[in-house]
Amino acid sequence: MKKIIIFTCLFWLHSVLLYAQQTDTTLVKTDTLPKYGTLKVIVLDSDTKETLPGVMVMLQGFSDTLNTDLEGQCTINNIVPGKYMIFSRMLGYRPLLTDKVNIEESCSTTVLVKLKATQVEALGMVDYPTMVQPDKTSSYHVYTAGEIKRYPSKP
Repeated sequence: MKKIIIFTCLFWLHSVLLYAQQTDTTLVKTDTLPKYGTLKVIVLDSDTKETLPGVMVMLQGFSDTLNTDLEGQCTINNIVPGKYMIFSRMLGYRPLLTDKVNIEESCSTTVLVKLKATQVEALGMVDYPTMVQPDKTSSYHVYTAGEIKRYPSKP
């Protein structure tokens, strides 16, 4: 009788383990997952047609900013399909807000942005005295009674 119970338990355990190893591929339906698009931005100087590295690029609705690489390009991945405006800015160039660019699902969209150079006004320079005086090997300050009374010590 013990052999029959042990055999039945082993048979039941074996069938449970075999069933547990089967995978159901219908649990994840790929047609219901959202599909995203990709945007590639190339920034050029409008006069010289040279690429501009270090341009700040922002996509409408995104809080992150990107900078173009040495080839003047940057790529934004995982964009929900729709229409977006692109804002580009660099020192010495006029900021530019492009027209709405259509991002389609599972597609890569390339946009060419041309920035126009502007003149940067010179900033005023102020000459401050140097704090380090190489001829002095030590420093000191004499505090007057008025300065000491103005800054009382804490108990």
